[in-house]
Amino acid sequence: MGTTASEGSAAEQGFSLSSVYPNPVAGDARIALAQPAPQPVRLALYDVLGREVAVLHDGLLPAAADLAVPTAALPNGVYVVRAVGGEHAAARRFVVQH
Repeated sequence: MGTTASEGSAAEQGFSLSSVYPNPVAGDARIALAQPAPQPVRLALYDVLGREVAVLHDGLLPAAADLAVPTAALPNGVYVVRAVGGEHAAARRFVVQH
């Protein structure tokens, strides 16, 4: 899943996700979210077919947040973590390889 035009413009306005690290992931990983001001954010994890496999966070987050991406229960494969806050969205792809 690549960055869409709306996701690119969100980054320009200060809403962005860092790359998932480490990548590939063998255990738990981290991702950082930056946004202009605190607001409710939904952070969800999707498999390569676009099916939601987990909601990592759904609620208020500060302007800068470092979040866990637990992967121990996930099978090996490619995943996308997507953050939606207000009118902004950003996504990052990563690989789980136990």
